[in-house]
Amino acid sequence: MDVRNCISCGKPFIFVRVNLCPDCQAAEEEKYERVRVYLRDNPGSSLDETVKNTGVSREDELKMCRTGRIECGIGSSSYLNCIRCGTPIATGSYCAECALDILSKIQDVKEKVAEEIKPGNNRDRNRMYTRPKL
Repeated sequence: MDVRNCISCGKPFIFVRVNLCPDCQAAEEEKYERVRVYLRDNPGSSLDETVKNTGVSREDELKMCRTGRIECGIGSSSYLNCIRCGTPIATGSYCAECALDILSKIQDVKEKVAEEIKPGNNRDRNRMYTRPKL
């Protein structure tokens, strides 16, 4: 059992998969549902219009955009920027180019590590040695 403090209210709770207590998680879901319904009924609304008409804070809506739950319009003044290069994006944290670059670097590291641990490359590490008598 993993007991943690809620990142929103600070109340201790038993961690399941989100760093929010059940009450705060229900409140987040209710906010998301309000935004989702509004955007379904008013497609193409800007972030400012959505904030004004749903009562959900700008920070909460930007968090929904960052986590991929909703998309922010790139043409509006409320778009997100790639956290690496600053390019406007509709959702997430990275633009497509930065995401591909990061993935290729991760793949390079994986290949390098796999090459280092291949059988035959570790001959000296796999041998047994005897300790001399003192």
